[in-house]
Amino acid sequence: MQYLKDHLRERILKAAVDEFYEKGFEGSSIRNIADGANTSPGNIYRYYKNKRSLIDGIYQPIEDRIAEIILEENFTHRHGFDAKDVVVRITGLIEVYYKDFYILATTNLADETKRSLIELIKKRQLSKEKDEDYAHFKAMLVIEGILIIVRNHFDDLEKAKKYFKSLIYMLF
Repeated sequence: MQYLKDHLRERILKAAVDEFYEKGFEGSSIRNIADGANTSPGNIYRYYKNKRSLIDGIYQPIEDRIAEIILEENFTHRHGFDAKDVVVRITGLIEVYYKDFYILATTNLADETKRSLIELIKKRQLSKEKDEDYAHFKAMLVIEGILIIVRNHFDDLEKAKKYFKSLIYMLF
């Protein structure tokens, strides 16, 4: 029995990010991703069922890390978190996963990830505020705002960071 290898999984995901970033989801191919990962298309299918599951593999680390940041408690601040710290940590994520965020921002395949993050932020807001509609609205503004900023300023990371910082401070 052959075992799946984490380093090959990481190479496949990196090649997929590069391929989706350069050619978009529709214009990309498993063959090109395999070439970029220095493996065969058949080997990719051992790890991922299809291109869609590759997208999910790209989004999951972003979702997990944003969840960690959002759910971390800091009771010395009014909202239960330090907005400045959130800005620093999420802009750090954007720097590390810039292509991934761009893919997230430019494909409609990210709807489930967006919904999940919106629900997470909404839940966090409801621990401080009791107005469910307001919490949902604020959560949508955060997630959609991040994605709009990345989509419109993917070629200028410093400007994207500046706008993201303004967005968080404006909302919180």
